[in-house]
Amino acid sequence: MTLERVTMSEEEEAREVLGHRLKALGIPMALRRLELPGLEIDLYGASDGVCLMGEATVRAGIRLVEELDAKASMLAERHPELLRPRVIKAIYTIMATPEAIEEADRRGVWILDWKGDLSKGPSPA
Repeated sequence: MTLERVTMSEEEEAREVLGHRLKALGIPMALRRLELPGLEIDLYGASDGVCLMGEATVRAGIRLVEELDAKASMLAERHPELLRPRVIKAIYTIMATPEAIEEADRRGVWILDWKGDLSKGPSPA
């Protein structure tokens, strides 16, 4: 039960911080958890021509960056109606490994924590 509470509070914090950061970039949107058959995404939101999909975690490594990219492909394949022309892939974390940050920059994944961007973030709307 304790791990579940930590995970949920991490997701709640991620939704709050990401929502605020997106609004500052001129991309206001509500974020929620998305659960589909065979696919769970911690953070999802869509607004106009932009959608965000992401994960919330205590520690981000290369594997999570790869998994998020795979989930984006799976969502595009199985549920293209949930995507928009501009897709922002994001990972909210407490700590990210240097290798994860490098991989995120290569794959166009935004890694951030409550203090700011750890990898290259999206451009303003």
